[in-house]
Amino acid sequence: MMNAVLIVDDDAARLEQLAFELTARSDFRVRTATTAARAIESLETPGLRAVVCAEGSAGEAAIELLREARTRRTPADVAFVLVVRPNGLGTRIDAWSWDADAVLTEPVHAAEVQACLQALLRRRSVNALAAEEFQRVNRTVDELQDVLVALLHAAYPAAERRGEELASLSLRVARGLDVPAEMLEEMRRAARLHEIGRLLSESGPASRLETVSPSVLAASAGLLSRLPALTGTAKLIGGMAANWDGSGSLVHLERGEIPMRSRILRATGDFLWVRAIRRWGAQVAIESLMLHSGTYYDPAVLAELALVVSQQDPHTSEPDFEPLRVEHLTEGLMLVHDLCTSSGVKLLSAGAVLTPASLRLIAERHAIDPIVHAVATRRLNR
Repeated sequence: MMNAVLIVDDDAARLEQLAFELTARSDFRVRTATTAARAIESLETPGLRAVVCAEGSAGEAAIELLREARTRRTPADVAFVLVVRPNGLGTRIDAWSWDADAVLTEPVHAAEVQACLQALLRRRSVNALAAEEFQRVNRTVDELQDVLVALLHAAYPAAERRGEELASLSLRVARGLDVPAEMLEEMRRAARLHEIGRLLSESGPASRLETVSPSVLAASAGLLSRLPALTGTAKLIGGMAANWDGSGSLVHLERGEIPMRSRILRATGDFLWVRAIRRWGAQVAIESLMLHSGTYYDPAVLAELALVVSQQDPHTSEPDFEPLRVEHLTEGLMLVHDLCTSSGVKLLSAGAVLTPASLRLIAERHAIDPIVHAVATRRLNR
């Protein structure tokens, strides 16, 4: 279908001249409108690829049309070119604020408008191809992931269940720590594939292979890193074998040698293993990990994991358990777990009752060394 271009100008003579020259110079199917209201009606034109709008006598009408175009059609659908008067600074600023693709200055020649439109449409075609390729690669990676999980499950029937359980728990902890949503899919992939190294590094009956040793994680990372689309997943899995590096305050939740998502996977994976193999209750399993807070495990991750487990496991939740952010802590509350900062500094022990002095201590430390997780508390008067 021929590309449709809508030209809007309240100067009828200038509009007619530009439309004529564009039609003669190019293969655009040109439509015209002399008012913003008529132009808005034309935004639904099939095949509309671009709008060229002159500021005219009322710059507000041009910006109104731009806003309407961005509301009705995505920027990837329709290119918007605004032609402003030489002194139209305010209109220029509004145009860029509403994602105009180009701003030209009167007087403008038809050849310039044509070149501008062709450049914008070429760019859109390239971007569309790139987006399509990106989606194709993502689909391929998803299919590959499913194949790898199926192979692993065939050799070790419980592996798929363990991977999904690890993914589910890790995602809950990650959301509690405000890990950006765009990072979660890769973490889920790492959780599902963290045992793929069993196929290379271990042998024997599946019933004997309930733990995930560092050699399995190393083999998983080595295998997956050979595939460019899975190098990020391999990095996360490789980081699961490392002890906490004490990297301190979090920058985009990825600061330090060990990615935050690897720290989450390490803690949640060991928690699930301890609970399953030693047949401990969830609270006992959490407490066993707490013994290594600040050495094997990131204290912030363990604190958030303890909250998630306490909230979701009816056998471990206490009736007076209350998770609070630092700014909501008040005098008289008792800590359920040790209170640690993101750098691993232990401020107060479990069982400590908050006083004005301890609240000042927490606030002062929080300002320079944030407590990024909610704090488990108990009200003594209940």
